[in-house]
Amino acid sequence: DGGQVVFRGTGANVSAAGLELGKGLYVARDTATAANFGNVAQLSLPLKSKDILLIASDAQYTKLVLDAQKYAVRTGGSLDSNDFIPAYVRYLGYKAAEVSPQVDPLGGIAVYDPAIIKKMQKQLAQ
Repeated sequence: DGGQVVFRGTGANVSAAGLELGKGLYVARDTATAANFGNVAQLSLPLKSKDILLIASDAQYTKLVLDAQKYAVRTGGSLDSNDFIPAYVRYLGYKAAEVSPQVDPLGGIAVYDPAIIKKMQKQLAQ
């Protein structure tokens, strides 16, 4: 916890999430999932579990999207799910969202915090 090892597909399609979680840096918990999206890079994810919103059911995902839409309308934010889902997750106090494999076998972790994304992109460049 707080230095988790994750994996990222580095091919043309770098999204490791089957569910749409908006703009973010997508990573997977295992190499097999990441391999579906190209060559695999191993990365350190400098987040604790408490910083990641876990989406463990379809119902929870649906509720997240609806609540995020309401948040966007209430705050005058973008009505594009690529924007309002990350904004709402960050509003809730999380730096990332994770889709459990039970909900989507190709699901992964969408990292939204710009500082964390920058650190992870530096790892990819090495």
